[in-house]
Amino acid sequence: MHKNEWVNFTLQSVDCAILSVQKIFSILVVVKVLILKRLLKEILPIHIVAGWIFPDEQDNQSDVYLVKTDSFGDTLWTKFIGGEDYDAGFCVRQISDGYVIAGQTKSEGEPYNGLMIKTDLTGEVLWSKTFGGALSDAVFSVDVSDDGYFLTGSTNGTWWVTAMADMWAFETDVNGDLLWECVYDIRFGDIGFCGIQSTDGGYIMTGMTSHGFGGDLWLAKVGWGSSDVGTRNAPSPVADFVLYQNYPNPFNMETTVIFELNESAPVTLRIYDISGHEVQTVFQDVYFQTGTHSVSVQAERLATGVYFYRLEGEKGYTRTKKMCILK
Repeated sequence: MHKNEWVNFTLQSVDCAILSVQKIFSILVVVKVLILKRLLKEILPIHIVAGWIFPDEQDNQSDVYLVKTDSFGDTLWTKFIGGEDYDAGFCVRQISDGYVIAGQTKSEGEPYNGLMIKTDLTGEVLWSKTFGGALSDAVFSVDVSDDGYFLTGSTNGTWWVTAMADMWAFETDVNGDLLWECVYDIRFGDIGFCGIQSTDGGYIMTGMTSHGFGGDLWLAKVGWGSSDVGTRNAPSPVADFVLYQNYPNPFNMETTVIFELNESAPVTLRIYDISGHEVQTVFQDVYFQTGTHSVSVQAERLATGVYFYRLEGEKGYTRTKKMCILK
């Protein structure tokens, strides 16, 4: 073999060897990644997600949608949970023997109710419970508590979830049976989005409170127990007063607003239009004694439309109601 040919042959052999080594190295890297991913899947925690889905695109009926994934988001299994009309899952918590789902349900001709579902570790339903009154209710969060489960949401709404609703908190035992509940009527629309039990046995809640236009974050540390059973529709224990619906309503030139104070304090009554602009101050920082009071509101300078009247206390507490003027 000629010297140059031998050199070219040697170089080609080296190139082939390098390519072979590179391929082997690439294969080893892929295998190593696959093995590492498999090991991580076994070590890292799985994820559980709840929501709702429409099984039939031509139908408005929805089901709770429960999805279990591995640590990389790859689906392990899915479950559809529901009846003949509307069911939705807003929150899910894993417990030692399964999952607990908080959500909302509705049957034809019935109001929206809060929904709680317990499943086993494979997503099979063990039991379900509904909660609420004659108006619209929803449960947005569930957490494990000392006596069972602590749930928060909205109640007394006029449509679906949020319209004119009150903040809602309640606790059940491990079987989903109600232990106590409490309703917070703070403003025109109030919603509890999340709640947990604190280490000292109390509860921490967060949500939104609104005058009907925009809203504010609401964060509170509260404490109550089984003695609060039956407090549904009661005035909020965090406020110092109660604001009642005006009468007559709708009205033309004059209406009466009634409010109740738990302690003597200066209060302010203002009126806002539908855009949230203040249009009238009925009185400001007027001192009232403990008890029930009624005031006359003159509306000769206000046009036909929807308005909101808000009572403000010195500690920052407010209550808002809606009124209508027809001329």
